[in-house]
Amino acid sequence: MSIQKELMDWAKNVVNKYDPVAKTENSSYYTQSNLKIINRSPQVLILGINPGSSGNYKEIDPDTFLGGNPFFSNEVNWHIWNGLKKIFRAGGIEKLLKNDEDFVFSNIYHFDTPKADQLLAKIKNDYEYIELTKELIQKLTPTMVICLGKDDCMLKLIKSPKTLIDDGELLYGEINSIPIYGIPHTSKYYTNEESTMLGEVLASLYKKEVLPEKAEISNRFKDVIKAFKDRKEQIKPDKIWNSMIEDAFKRFVGKKVWTDNKWFVISSHFIVRVSSTHNGHVLIRDYQFDSNNNYSKRTINNHESIVKFLETKGYGNAGATSLGEKPFRKYEEWKKGPQFVVLSILKEIDELGSELEDIYNKKEM
Repeated sequence: MSIQKELMDWAKNVVNKYDPVAKTENSSYYTQSNLKIINRSPQVLILGINPGSSGNYKEIDPDTFLGGNPFFSNEVNWHIWNGLKKIFRAGGIEKLLKNDEDFVFSNIYHFDTPKADQLLAKIKNDYEYIELTKELIQKLTPTMVICLGKDDCMLKLIKSPKTLIDDGELLYGEINSIPIYGIPHTSKYYTNEESTMLGEVLASLYKKEVLPEKAEISNRFKDVIKAFKDRKEQIKPDKIWNSMIEDAFKRFVGKKVWTDNKWFVISSHFIVRVSSTHNGHVLIRDYQFDSNNNYSKRTINNHESIVKFLETKGYGNAGATSLGEKPFRKYEEWKKGPQFVVLSILKEIDELGSELEDIYNKKEM
């Protein structure tokens, strides 16, 4: 039986299982890679938790489901995908992510929700959904599977995985002799040392240069593992400072809360969040980010001018759901202490509110 026939049978099972729930919950569901182009076993299957979006129910057939997410490609500018490419680049195997037949990107679950924990409302029988994912693995028979996240991905597939690198950095198991490797979800902040360590180890495992045994990996990669652990110890004080900055900001911000005590209104059309995650940063978004975290990607008034203005203030990395992001370390007061950074942020956002509104309301020439 051809792999396309195998995948079509799998897609029929997925649609039969997902469609009634999706219809009841008014949710969409989809996979990521276009599986209709797969005619041989891929080198790597990458599994996330679920699509991080939010769409209304739309009836689809198995053929449409196999076509995947039309917005996904190996050049997509998603944080989790960029993190993966960084790991593969560090191991010298990034070429695997450049050929659409060498890799498949999918998810443990196919319901789309802005946050993974919102899946609980949709999933009534966890076991059956996981079995469908295992079925995909067995039909694709990839050289290796990489699972993003421990609790919501790796432990769903493998009940008692082996630890290859401590602290959940690399876990291992098998499904029908297909190696499954669990790594921290690439949506989190990765240090260069962490990316290098995982990249080099995964590349050697992929090439079968090393056995999936903790003792062998610890010995062979002791230098990069030590560099990762040393860096981890070094950034602990920074994490404490970042948490202090976030907590102090919330106490003294004096702004109207936008949603869930995390976002604050700085003007009629703009909101801000000060977060200790991802190594600590200030995020600016516009009013289209609603209380359900369903972000509309429509372009706002003078969008380009707003992004360029924020860049002059040290904000960058404007993605699909933000206008700008500024790490705490970019504030000149960083070396003085967290209390000085907080004061600087408070002063800055007071000024940004009116400045952004002026640009927003300016008539285009």
